[in-house]
Amino acid sequence: MAVIIAIFSSFCLPAVWATPLTVEIVTLGLVTPAWPGSIHFTGTGFDEGFRILREKYEGILSLTHTFLVERKVTNCVDLVAEADVMLSEWYYKRRSQADLHVYLSPSKYDS
Repeated sequence: MAVIIAIFSSFCLPAVWATPLTVEIVTLGLVTPAWPGSIHFTGTGFDEGFRILREKYEGILSLTHTFLVERKVTNCVDLVAEADVMLSEWYYKRRSQADLHVYLSPSKYDS
């Protein structure tokens, strides 16, 4: 995401748009971490990162963050197995009318 923000910042100035660019960021997640290796699927780090981005790019970007969680998914292996269904349901039924949609996922898993 830092790369996207850096490219955006390089080419776009606040005066370019009358309204902020709306960005919806989507992340697959677990309701609770099943083991320490899955802590990156929970919201604490994301929440703090987005708080900082909202402050830094206020008036330029309007960020929303959507966690896609499924109660039956309790570990990373199950999350990988359910990722396609979760993303499809979001994309076809629940996504916002944002100018830009960003899907963030840990690079360890093919989802």
